[in-house]
Amino acid sequence: MPSPATESIYNVLLCVEFEEDVLAHYKDMLGTARDTDARLVVSKSGKIFARRFEIALPTGETVKYNLIMAMGGKDAVEIAADLHEQGDEIVVGFFELRETEEGTGHAGAIQEIRKHFPKITCGVVAPYSEAHFRRIADLFGSPDEWLYFDGNLITRPELEHTIGNLIASFRHTREREEALERVEAGRQGMHQILAGSPDLLKMQNLDELYGTIVRQAAALAGSGGALLALKNDEGFKWAAGCGRFDCDEDSKIQLRRSQAEAYFQRALEEGKRQEFPYGTVIPMTIQGKKIGVLYLDEAAQALRDAQILDVFASQAAFAVENSRLRLEIDAKKAIEHELDLAARIQRSLVPSTFPDFPGMSVYGLMQSAKEIGGDYYDCIVRDHDGQPELVLAVGDVAGKGVPAGLIMTEVRSFIRSQVRITPNLKEILVSVAALVKDDLLASPGKFLSLLLSRWRSGEDHMKFCSAGHEHILHWRADKKNTKAHRSGGVVMGVPIAALEKAITVKGLRYAPGDVVLFFTDGVTEALNPQGEMFKLERLVALLDETAELPVRDMVETILSGLGEWMAGAYQRDDITLLAVKIEG
Repeated sequence: MPSPATESIYNVLLCVEFEEDVLAHYKDMLGTARDTDARLVVSKSGKIFARRFEIALPTGETVKYNLIMAMGGKDAVEIAADLHEQGDEIVVGFFELRETEEGTGHAGAIQEIRKHFPKITCGVVAPYSEAHFRRIADLFGSPDEWLYFDGNLITRPELEHTIGNLIASFRHTREREEALERVEAGRQGMHQILAGSPDLLKMQNLDELYGTIVRQAAALAGSGGALLALKNDEGFKWAAGCGRFDCDEDSKIQLRRSQAEAYFQRALEEGKRQEFPYGTVIPMTIQGKKIGVLYLDEAAQALRDAQILDVFASQAAFAVENSRLRLEIDAKKAIEHELDLAARIQRSLVPSTFPDFPGMSVYGLMQSAKEIGGDYYDCIVRDHDGQPELVLAVGDVAGKGVPAGLIMTEVRSFIRSQVRITPNLKEILVSVAALVKDDLLASPGKFLSLLLSRWRSGEDHMKFCSAGHEHILHWRADKKNTKAHRSGGVVMGVPIAALEKAITVKGLRYAPGDVVLFFTDGVTEALNPQGEMFKLERLVALLDETAELPVRDMVETILSGLGEWMAGAYQRDDITLLAVKIEG
């Protein structure tokens, strides 16, 4: 059976004793071969009849399932073996059997069936005994995988309700496993990018760089070939290829240039990946400048976390542009431009537009220091029970330079993946901390503060969870003043157990007209020419003065006020502001 994401018909095995009273009890569920909604499954051992039903899951979704009858444990095991051999799948098993010395009862039947279908979720009906309960429990790795009913012959409503819950549990488990596989693929991809960064950024001529890019792209995507095409005034220069797209041998390029360049141009114009039958095109841009495209064969379309290709394309675009500049200017200017371009990449990964979210307006900005920094913010809209939900993230990687910027890029990818997996803010922070732990430990003195907040239209409060980030400022329209709330928690970089214990999900109530402001320590620790810090009190005063302005004007006015305080003094750290204004 295909995965639940693409198929909504599930096989449910109902295994009962071949006895008159039991069969009479379940007869309206089992049906016969003459039923119009029954389907015939031909197996090695004979004919299996399955009756099709519809059921509403706890999520509200209606799905179909085939109810297959088995008479006793031995029959159930034979049916499972036959269905497995013909490529079908059983997702739910419901058992009402007697325990026998021959081992054909619950434990024996379930154990044999799970050899074919290890992910099956099961319901067991039997008079309770601790020994029997333990035998069943030992077969499963999690309580989510099975249910135990004390008694005999449960009612049809109870049976249908249980089947719905077991199908929902099976779907949830599989979706979570697939999501975790995507996250792990993303983590491995990010580590692969980080490991390959020195080869992209080292001093080398352009031909060497182009070859490095296509080889790394093909390895990252698991493709049989990769092609780098750079934009120029005439169209595209086919700069380098590997595998089936080796540019040294035109016969290996298995696509027509005119056809390919149409896809290349579309990818650059739309600024996103283009999939077509022969492969995948990823645009390479930096701060709106069109560098070129990476073209990979069709194998890249099977990559679990396709965003990894986008991150690599940004890295490759930076490397290409950086190398071009290094050829044009002297060593000192090359270093300055390298840092500037890296900062542009960092800024390109934060939102340039903000969601039109019901009931509130959002605006943020980040002003990078001269050296590469590690500030980060993001606005992610996700679905919650059919309604839009806004997740805001603000973070700061300690330290400067390329390592801090790369860790920030990694964190962005992980957060965006984790937000799709779980609605729980604490679980997201703990998962991200575990995923970046090795990278933080690899750089002495590196740590990461991170704050997540969740907003829903029509509610009067938001939830937030912090890993050692700055205060949250809340300007109340009714009182015309600002209150600072400690966000709490400890920074990422400490042992995971200590972090998990220290962070909690909290709430903050608001009313129409209120403003909530998030920031990084580059704001409060900014210095004026006399070496004095700006501090939290001055930021609170600025918010009090500007809170009634439109949200964009408010944020930009606060930044302008900070600039006046600094009066041209050296900016030591990135400055990030992210504000939400509740519409009245």
